[in-house]
Amino acid sequence: MSKAELLTRTEWLALHYDREHMSASQASAALGMNPHTTPLALYATRRGDLPAAEESLAMRLGHMLEPVVAKLYEDETGRPTYDPGEYAIIRHPNAPWLFATLDRRTSRISKRWGDRIMQTVCIPHDVPYEMDSDGALELKTTGSYSKGEWEGDAPLHHQIQLQIQMFCAGLAWGSLAALVGNAHFFWYDYDRQAEDVEWKILERLQDFRKRVMAGNPPDPSRTDLDVVKAMFPTEHGETVDVAGAAEHFRRWRETKAMLKQATQDEAEARAQLILDIGDAAYLHDDGRPLVAYKAQTRKGRLTIGEEWAEAATTAGIPFKRTEGGVIRVMRSIGGEDD
Repeated sequence: MSKAELLTRTEWLALHYDREHMSASQASAALGMNPHTTPLALYATRRGDLPAAEESLAMRLGHMLEPVVAKLYEDETGRPTYDPGEYAIIRHPNAPWLFATLDRRTSRISKRWGDRIMQTVCIPHDVPYEMDSDGALELKTTGSYSKGEWEGDAPLHHQIQLQIQMFCAGLAWGSLAALVGNAHFFWYDYDRQAEDVEWKILERLQDFRKRVMAGNPPDPSRTDLDVVKAMFPTEHGETVDVAGAAEHFRRWRETKAMLKQATQDEAEARAQLILDIGDAAYLHDDGRPLVAYKAQTRKGRLTIGEEWAEAATTAGIPFKRTEGGVIRVMRSIGGEDD
């Protein structure tokens, strides 16, 4: 059983960016299983090398809509939901540096008992979590573009967050609920992972935590170029000698050469296709569709608003104008190679 600690908003935010702690919402990124945040980006934020993300409108709306999603969950499942507190945290009993904030608690005991309907109430923060019936409930809101990600199962990084919540709260099960595009509602129950899986996850999270505390960054991924640029926006003229850097240099130089060659090969192949298609619109080979090369009309564009163009010209302020016209655009209409 685990008890909640009720924090202030300031204390809660500080804990999320404390190098020694980690929240359930950060675990998937630390494990390299978050499609939106890499381990290096999380590391840089925790180290203070990158600013903490500002609260976006989508994040604010998600928070504001939590009661709506909770009510949908109650209506769909017949289960009660309880709010443990906006800034209440639960620490892992064996790893107190790991903590979770539950959106809601729920129970597999139905709200309905004959003709009586139980009242949904807020349970005090010092009430222990009951292992047999209570579960964690994580509430999500997202746009309609995410509908496919929620059909059949919840996204993996949300499942990881829920598992950490169960680990911290000592619960045997949990539920994920999502309002997608204000038009679709999904909910899924999950059992807590086995103890050996929990310990493996804790070990990996501990390894990441040690990296953050020691200033030892994880390796960058293919999407981390902007992250490292932001981490080191300037230089101070010194020279550093780093073991293993020669291998990184070799990879960079060879990849640049391959990219240059690939660009040249693509241009040559495109030229041959244009020669093949001539002034036709579509190109086939033995009846098999390959490419379309059709004319498109594009409007001229300005780097400033149209209403400012005349004034900028009079004042001698330079700006760019892209002339419109008709261009031909090539696109593939064939399938994979046989």
